[in-house]
Amino acid sequence: MNTLKENWNRKLKTVLHTVIWLSILLAVCLIFKQFMPWKNSILRGLANVLPAATLFYGILWLVNQYLEKKKYGQFSLIAVAFIAIVTILRGESNTYFPLALKEYQFIEDRPSLYLAAFITNLASVVIGILYQLVYNRYETEKRNLSIINEHREAQLQALRGQINPHFLFNTLNNIYALAVVDSKQTAEMVLKLSKLLRYVIYDSQEKKVSLKKEVQHIEEFIGLFQMRMEEPANVRFDYTGVNDHQLVEPMILIPFLENGFKHGDFNTNDDAFLKADLSVKNDLLNFKIINSKNNQDQQKDKQSGVGLVNIKKRLELKYNGQYQLDIQDQADQFFVHFKLQLAHGQN
Repeated sequence: MNTLKENWNRKLKTVLHTVIWLSILLAVCLIFKQFMPWKNSILRGLANVLPAATLFYGILWLVNQYLEKKKYGQFSLIAVAFIAIVTILRGESNTYFPLALKEYQFIEDRPSLYLAAFITNLASVVIGILYQLVYNRYETEKRNLSIINEHREAQLQALRGQINPHFLFNTLNNIYALAVVDSKQTAEMVLKLSKLLRYVIYDSQEKKVSLKKEVQHIEEFIGLFQMRMEEPANVRFDYTGVNDHQLVEPMILIPFLENGFKHGDFNTNDDAFLKADLSVKNDLLNFKIINSKNNQDQQKDKQSGVGLVNIKKRLELKYNGQYQLDIQDQADQFFVHFKLQLAHGQN
């Protein structure tokens, strides 16, 4: 995609420059047409515009080769010699196509022709220097921005890579618990895991996915969690206002839910619960999760908090200034309220 865009930009630049020089040639020919036949005016126009164009693009090359490398002396000497050569060339060529009207012959002597050629050549050089310096600064800023974007994307991929194994290990632990007791649900759970892995491995590499797909991912995750429990856990997930056109960063919501399951007290508290509510209104996503917890529970491993830490970094990289995140860690409950301004488009 970037290569096609670069090729298109180069072609557009070539066309634009061609149109500008043809317009200059036409203007010069129209001026000379007032004093000489069309044939002579065209020839004299070419004799002036072509050397001026050569000087202009030669200066662009000199700027890159010498001026940008701070070789000011070499640049000045070559530029002066270049101007002198083109001035002589234009001055002499104009004498072969004199003006037809005698009342203008006083401006057709060699000193006048050389002076006019020198002034216009100097203008071409100044414009060329300014053009190339500005263009180089623009290209430098564009490259810097591209590097920053690539770095940001690399950070996002690294953060996703830290989240995905964490999610996978938790789910495999659930399957292991069923396999140990030879549960008939093991095969179904493996099937659900394969669907989730497809999302994690493939879809999560996309820059954006539909919110509806992310919601389906959450439902699959809840289904896997419920299958691990001997009795259905008190887990509820409700959502409204979700459609295929709302786009989000993939794997942006599941870490909140994963945190609630991992650090909840479902294994030690018969009254344990997790309630999640997702709503979208006027393109504003509201995601609330509240779960019971026990600070004395020692089930947390060394990866405790990795999900929330990573999701905060991802939000800063992808949605800086477009989201709100309120986390309240209370004595017996953990509460998360996430707000995000949604985007629309093709995923």
